[in-house]
Amino acid sequence: MQEKSILSQLFPKPTGRNGYEDLVRAGELLKTSALWADAQQQNTLSSRRRALADPPVRQARALIETSALKPLESPVRELTASTTFPEYTGLRDLARLLSAEMHVLFSEGRAAAALVSFAQGLRLGSAPKAQVLIGGLVGAAIDSVLLTRVKTHLEQLTPRDCDRVQAILREHQEQDQGSASKAIAMEQRFVESILPTLETSDPAIFRELFTDSEDPTLNQLQRQFSALQNNPTERKRVLGAFLQGAQQHQARAQAYLLAPHILPPEPKLPAGTLEAALLDTITPAYPRAVENLVKNRIQCQLLYCYAAVRKYKWEWEKLPDRLEPLRLAEWALDPFTRQPFRYERTENGYELYSAGPADEDGKRTPIQLPWRKN
Repeated sequence: MQEKSILSQLFPKPTGRNGYEDLVRAGELLKTSALWADAQQQNTLSSRRRALADPPVRQARALIETSALKPLESPVRELTASTTFPEYTGLRDLARLLSAEMHVLFSEGRAAAALVSFAQGLRLGSAPKAQVLIGGLVGAAIDSVLLTRVKTHLEQLTPRDCDRVQAILREHQEQDQGSASKAIAMEQRFVESILPTLETSDPAIFRELFTDSEDPTLNQLQRQFSALQNNPTERKRVLGAFLQGAQQHQARAQAYLLAPHILPPEPKLPAGTLEAALLDTITPAYPRAVENLVKNRIQCQLLYCYAAVRKYKWEWEKLPDRLEPLRLAEWALDPFTRQPFRYERTENGYELYSAGPADEDGKRTPIQLPWRKN
């Protein structure tokens, strides 16, 4: 039996009026191109040129274009235990396609055309961010690919190009406004929706939830879960503690998004308990997810500042000594310190970065564009 396409899985009856349908179809088309696969391996300008001329790749690119003219509506309205997002890999591939196209256009001196691709790519990155937190991570990864591409070719930008980059980033900020909060709210509704199912204490449900777990204490936890069938008082306590923990995680995530410089303590349930195991399995890794979303926001701010510095250099034929004369307001404000980004003149130019989040010992890991993991 032929495997169903991702498009038919997500949209059994496509309307043609939803840009998300176009993006899913485009992602599937890319997988059919041997030249695109080759370009991913070689990673050269010539291989990218060949791939971009391949009919399936050209079709995929045209679908990205048409998606920009339509609303992007996810097929997922509410989460269930069986909800999957098979299209996310394709969306990331589309970001790589647009980055490859930008590379080719910049090589031809067509910066303005490359920035059209940049704008469409950031809209692509916004598509999954309001769904679930893992969608936010996918969107942030898409953004990072495109932001890095523009940063790589920064010296090719004219003052007009710099103005366009800043306008695109302002539009992107508006697109993303509230997306992470919506994703967290959807996660919370999911947790609340599965409580009636968990209250049955059915061992089969426990096995389904922990199907990918490598925890050596799994058998013991499964026995504890099964025992809840005959102990309504303990069942109520465990599920109450689990729900409270989930709500605390979600409240902490919302607070962190609004004020990353003030980190509330992380809620913890006693290690090895059933409620802790349920929480770790059913709720996503909120701290990592929201921190990456904040880093994504910072990368956008950094590129905005880079464009401002580039404009200043055109105007004065030198680099600014500080960021303050550029009057960047919130765009130059580091969310982790509420102070301006670090701007340091060097022998060959300058360094621009965020101080980064502080760990428990107060040590910070700076954030740059592109993001370099230490």
